Amino acid sequence: MSVFVRRIKAQRFLYPTGIFANQLSVYRMKGEFAVPSAIFAREHSTWPTNQPATGSWLWCHNNGDGSIQNDDYESLGAADGSIWGWEVDSKGDIWQTPESGFIRHYRYLGWDAYGSPNYIGSASEVIPMPAPFNKLERIKYFPDK
Repeated sequence: MSVFVRRIKAQRFLYPTGIFANQLSVYRMKGEFAVPSAIFAREHSTWPTNQPATGSWLWCHNNGDGSIQNDDYESLGAADGSIWGWEVDSKGDIWQTPESGFIRHYRYLGWDAYGSPNYIGSASEVIPMPAPFNKLERIKYFPDK
């Protein structure tokens, strides 16, 4: 498990990964409280309830209360248990690397009305694995360089 702490336009966010990198969660800080904002999951699990039955998924809250509701999910396609690398860059973009040979980039799309970062799976991009690599397990990205 690892935790990224990022400040985006002076607002602090926490991005912890699950054990074995099975998910990346997003929390917005409200004073000293961490309020759930989003979850990127590489495959289906038993928690939280009502997630898509199969495949990778994204949960982003719609009403700011931090509770997980049925209409907050987006399916991201086939499950990929080979995702090991997660990165949150200084601009709030999320980078994901599966061993299967590509990089997925989820753009930070600004804040919603409640101060949580917005991510939409359909707005992500897939980048081919750069040469000379033949396997990706970690990623680090510096947008200013």
